[in-house]
Amino acid sequence: MDGFNNFSLVNELYKASFESLGLNMELIFKKSDIPINAMETDSYVISKKQCTLFMKNIDDMINDQQIIQYSNIDRVKMFVPPLFAAMCSKNGKHCFERISKYKKLIGPMLLKIEVDNEKLSLKYEYEDESFKLPRFTVLSEQVLMVNLIRKATGLHIKPIKVASRHNYGDGVFEEYFGIKPSKSEINILEFRLKDALEPFLTDNNVMWSYFEPELTKRIKEIETDKSISAKVRFM
Repeated sequence: MDGFNNFSLVNELYKASFESLGLNMELIFKKSDIPINAMETDSYVISKKQCTLFMKNIDDMINDQQIIQYSNIDRVKMFVPPLFAAMCSKNGKHCFERISKYKKLIGPMLLKIEVDNEKLSLKYEYEDESFKLPRFTVLSEQVLMVNLIRKATGLHIKPIKVASRHNYGDGVFEEYFGIKPSKSEINILEFRLKDALEPFLTDNNVMWSYFEPELTKRIKEIETDKSISAKVRFM
């Protein structure tokens, strides 16, 4: 390999998750210049360019109902350990802060959190400002965070704002979120602060103590070695 510059990991579980929704992953991988037989190994290293193409090609082929099906935390946490670990948090605020901290291990996306006395805001952007996040990437993240907080609290929590640069279609997302999403120059998801502070039924310090050392180690590797600063891990 060419050092550790701009590489990502993709594995069979990630591929199988999309295939179970009916997507033609052989075609998507081919269009993304990723050899399909590489998924037969435990994990396969791809470039950041391939990762960007991969997201775009999924975006071209996935429909709204498939985005919602994909964005189920019970499905995604099986191949994204940082999300599984984040569910061990005491509440949504704590969970989102952990996800933001370890986001670099999941994808080439930044998650910024803002909190005031009334609300908690999640803002998404690509780490390279010249690239706009595809519709699939933004909307699946927004659905995933809502699904996560609902599953972890056992409550049907509704966000107070859902907005992005993308169109939300004919009502599928409005029905899921419980509010009408809107167009904006910012990719944003907002919750009432009191909802973000609802206790998680999945709170588990023992499990977190198992995940935290390895996650922290990987983040430190990225932060101390600029040559791998763009590394993405689909685990």
